[in-house]
Amino acid sequence: MRPHRKHKRHAREYVGTCTGTFMVVDSNKMDTEKRHNIYSFGGTKTSSKQLFDREKTNGREELFSLYIAQGVDPVKAYMTAYKTENPKYAEKKAMLLLKTERIKKSVKEEIKPILTELGIDEEFTLRGIRDIALTARQDGERLKAFLKLVDILEIEDKGTKQSGVAMVGFQGFKPESIDAVQKIMELEE
Repeated sequence: MRPHRKHKRHAREYVGTCTGTFMVVDSNKMDTEKRHNIYSFGGTKTSSKQLFDREKTNGREELFSLYIAQGVDPVKAYMTAYKTENPKYAEKKAMLLLKTERIKKSVKEEIKPILTELGIDEEFTLRGIRDIALTARQDGERLKAFLKLVDILEIEDKGTKQSGVAMVGFQGFKPESIDAVQKIMELEE
């Protein structure tokens, strides 16, 4: 068997057994120890786990991120970066890649110079949200802006779940509503 040469495609022989998958090379020894994942050569991680656990982007992921930052459809970006002709496969893989933190970070890094060129930075964004919070005509718009600022400043406890109901301008219950509830309560007793 010839040694592996970079950028050359070679058929690689492997053997799949009930305990794992093994490459057919002289240095590799098969054993009977059951692997966690019998379909991978490493035996420990599934391909999706490896996809999400990896921290650094590779060349194709960087190219994919560049296409996404330029506004290319994710399926087309994947098909171009990874040289595949299958759109269904590309759609699945593109959606998985877009969920990974390293791709999100890479896309943000690709967009940053464009935003800087346009004069959009953190200060500009915060001033815009602040202006909406102070000058919006409707209470709902002001509340959304304030909640966004609270989220940015991390004032709110992330452990508690918030309901989407706001009590802006609540004046209390009308007397007839209270009487109606009391009558219902008396009927149930």
